Amino acid sequence: MLACHAGNTANSMQSRGSEILVGAERVDSDTEFLILGSTGIWEVMEAQEAVNLIRHLEDPQEAAELLAKEAITRFCRSHISCLIIRCKITTRLRKQAQLKVWFDN
Repeated sequence: MLACHAGNTANSMQSRGSEILVGAERVDSDTEFLILGSTGIWEVMEAQEAVNLIRHLEDPQEAAELLAKEAITRFCRSHISCLIIRCKITTRLRKQAQLKVWFDN
């Protein structure tokens, strides 16, 4: 797991093999997003590269797809899967949510 806090990244233990590693990261008000990635992501890019690649994307689905495509482009030899969890709601996302509520009523 990678927790991206404002200004820096924090890595839990990362597996380079097939073993399962469990780690813990503190998630606080500065946490922008989390990247849960398989070996296929981490064997071809460093944590900071992944953060830099997706930090500008607000949509977690789009960010996950971009990371997976980048791993393929870099000739990843392993299984690729990733999940992005956004922790901060941006002003744009908040407005979209408000519009959806308004239209649904």
